[in-house]
Amino acid sequence: MIHQAWPVNLLIEEDFLTDEDNLELLKTVVPEIFNRDIKIPNLFLEDKPIIQKFKTMVKNRLYQMLHAEGFIDPNSLEVQVNVFPRRFTKGMRAKPHTHRGIDYTGVYYLDLEVTDQGKDTCDIDDGRLLFIDPIAQRSRGLNHNMLIQLIPKPRLLIIHPSYVFHESEMYKGNKDRILIVINAKVKDRQQADSFITI
Repeated sequence: MIHQAWPVNLLIEEDFLTDEDNLELLKTVVPEIFNRDIKIPNLFLEDKPIIQKFKTMVKNRLYQMLHAEGFIDPNSLEVQVNVFPRRFTKGMRAKPHTHRGIDYTGVYYLDLEVTDQGKDTCDIDDGRLLFIDPIAQRSRGLNHNMLIQLIPKPRLLIIHPSYVFHESEMYKGNKDRILIVINAKVKDRQQADSFITI
């Protein structure tokens, strides 16, 4: 018997917010957050209704991931998040990376110019978000998705395990790409309170 173990779950949801809610969130994020002298603000500390609505929806999706990944009694777990906006201008990119010490990473695209022509290729930078197979030594001859390529577009939410290497190709749009980054960790029920800072 062949049993596939440990698949990688990716939550990909288009039209996560309505056009109206997305515009309201964009209007709230850009002037309120980007012009502050704060290194990494936690967006979810803002009390504005649209941010709290977004927070509730993100929380729901994070718990969907916990269920999909087989956590024991996931609804009883505490999930801690750090959420902050980012701005990419033309020519910017993010090199392949993971997020150490975090369980899940997410991105929500608020606004950008879609420049990708939808051609699935590794030879042309079109600003795609790339996920790299975590089992790096798998044979190229296997019929598997060694590279998942997603076209960023407004109102797209993606959540994935933070150990998965991911990168953002060079952005070619003239309009700023504005997104919200979500880093989440599951508080360990048994050991969290026994750790101390040294």
